Amino acid sequence: MLSVKNAARLSLIFLLATLLSGCSARHPIPLPDESRPPIPEQVHPPADARAQAASELIRQARQLLEAWQPDHAINLLERAVNLNPSSGQSYYYLAQAWLMKGDVRQAMEFNSLAEIYVIDDSFWESQVAEQKTQIDHLAANPYE
Repeated sequence: MLSVKNAARLSLIFLLATLLSGCSARHPIPLPDESRPPIPEQVHPPADARAQAASELIRQARQLLEAWQPDHAINLLERAVNLNPSSGQSYYYLAQAWLMKGDVRQAMEFNSLAEIYVIDDSFWESQVAEQKTQIDHLAANPYE
């Protein structure tokens, strides 16, 4: 049986190990309102049923992003990607959601995918390029 003194020592050791292990919650990087780019609307309606369903999920996710609910938006956008994996818009909004959560690395990954799939659409190419600039800035200045 542990004495009170030994139990206190074990508690202190556990507390120090936890604090020194670096296991802390990831805090999102707050973006000032003026630096948040507007969330663009979808421009071209999709043709087939799967693409239409994905388009509706993207629309709903966009509303969630505007309401600053990135976790719920990510769930919908992952479903949209499953329905239409070649939709650059899904990846763009996934990058935006991960930016909101403060995960620049994830945002960079999805922005790269968006860049692949928005070829030949000048509107979305410019949106993805602007987002990439924002991501690069945050990656270079993480504590700004």
